[in-house]
Amino acid sequence: MKKLMTLEEFSECVRKGVKAGLPHELEKAKVNIKYEKDGCAQIQINRPCSNTIIHYTLTLDYREYLSGKCTPECVIANILNSRILYYVPEDFCSIDVSDFEYLKKRIVSRIISSKPQYIERMKNRPIKFFKDMPLAMVWEFHSTDLCHGKEEIARMPVTMDMVNDWGISIDELEQIAQKNNPLLRPAQIRYMSKILSEEGYECEEQRDIVVITNPAIQDGAVAVTYPGVRETLIDMLGDDVYIIPSSVHECIAIAKSGAEPQYLYEMVCDVNRTVTDANDFLADDLMEFTQDGRLVSVFRRLKKGSPIDENHTFV
Repeated sequence: MKKLMTLEEFSECVRKGVKAGLPHELEKAKVNIKYEKDGCAQIQINRPCSNTIIHYTLTLDYREYLSGKCTPECVIANILNSRILYYVPEDFCSIDVSDFEYLKKRIVSRIISSKPQYIERMKNRPIKFFKDMPLAMVWEFHSTDLCHGKEEIARMPVTMDMVNDWGISIDELEQIAQKNNPLLRPAQIRYMSKILSEEGYECEEQRDIVVITNPAIQDGAVAVTYPGVRETLIDMLGDDVYIIPSSVHECIAIAKSGAEPQYLYEMVCDVNRTVTDANDFLADDLMEFTQDGRLVSVFRRLKKGSPIDENHTFV
């Protein structure tokens, strides 16, 4: 019986195979492996493109290999056959990162988890942490290219080097993105029952749960911070709302009347550990709006990270 590879051996085998199999136009791409605390690994492919670098990150499912469902060769082939790997937005190819007057019309924001393992990925990136919430804001350039019949969001990050060269502050960067967000990545707010019905599920029309994202349903959770979203949600649900940070791609709104905050919180924590992809994790939290429209945590953050207990109090 052939001896199974360790995670490190498996990952290095895949890395070498991908690097060797990249076509001529990707020969200068750097291929690295990043190990996660949960025992998984990711392959990171950084493709130079004009004055920019396009980042691709794909999870290596070592558990599939251990269970006999795949071989390193299969993983390598799947990565090399990934269509997104060969797609570079046309407008990225001609970007001059020193041309701030052009670029400032394309800067948008997205929200991520403020847990250390996610912040570590944002080296040399301007970051703004939300007050009293486990979230952070980062910025990137919006791509308007169409790919494979739908809009693709290619992540080209705004870096601290760029911000310093432009001579602007992080607060100014945030203000620029606040103006661009609703124009470049408008909020898409729909009843969940309507979404499920369009996807082929049999369900009665209900108006008790609303999904907030953007038309691409990618990095859309930030839409919950847009001006006017709170008012729209209250109008649709007939009540003030709790916000469930289901992933970096979307948030869910539920009317406060009849809802049990503790149950919602525990549900979020359970889904994050059993359903949500680790790369899409946003927060173990439950949020609400203040009267002036600012998002805050419903519960105080637990220092030990344990489930809500009888001593847990509202903020």
